[in-house]
Amino acid sequence: APEREDPAWQEAMRAFHRPVRVGDALLVRPPWTDPEPGLLDVVIDPGMAFGTGHHGTTRGCLELMLGLPRGPLVDVGTGSGVLAIAARRLGFDPVWAFDHDPFAVEATIENARVNGVGLTVACRDLTRDRLPQAPVMIANLTCEVLLLLARAIADAPPQHAVLSGLRPFEVPRVLETFAPLGLAERDRREGAEWASVLLGRA
Repeated sequence: APEREDPAWQEAMRAFHRPVRVGDALLVRPPWTDPEPGLLDVVIDPGMAFGTGHHGTTRGCLELMLGLPRGPLVDVGTGSGVLAIAARRLGFDPVWAFDHDPFAVEATIENARVNGVGLTVACRDLTRDRLPQAPVMIANLTCEVLLLLARAIADAPPQHAVLSGLRPFEVPRVLETFAPLGLAERDRREGAEWASVLLGRA
């Protein structure tokens, strides 16, 4: 796009996209800033869109992931792959990253390559395709798509699910939909506009 060549536009983008610290564990940063000693490093180029770690829902997911037991993880609606890449940095393995958008899948593959992490990335449609079973699932989607997800995983729900992309008023509806799967709220990150919830099996 022509505006990408505009120095003023580039400067504005660089001023806007600052590194995001998550707890004492993780730094999600654009490529033009430096890593910080002692923090696990995730590099995402905001020029690719699809999520950079800045959004409240992404930060909420990352914070809730920090406390989960490491092991296999599925990231549904991966976007830029930021959550899946962070999961690998945190020690989750293997990590599957899915999106229905082929461009998001390409962006995730590229970001995984830049970060030097191994992911299994594929195009998947929740309404048609089976997802692999894993004890941890992350889904930063919309309320409507999360309700579809509940149906898609009803036969084999995970032990832990981090659900995000929600407005605070949508949380009760999502909790109600996931309750029959044996998943109940364990933790939450909520701001004025966005909420992320951690569900766990009893």
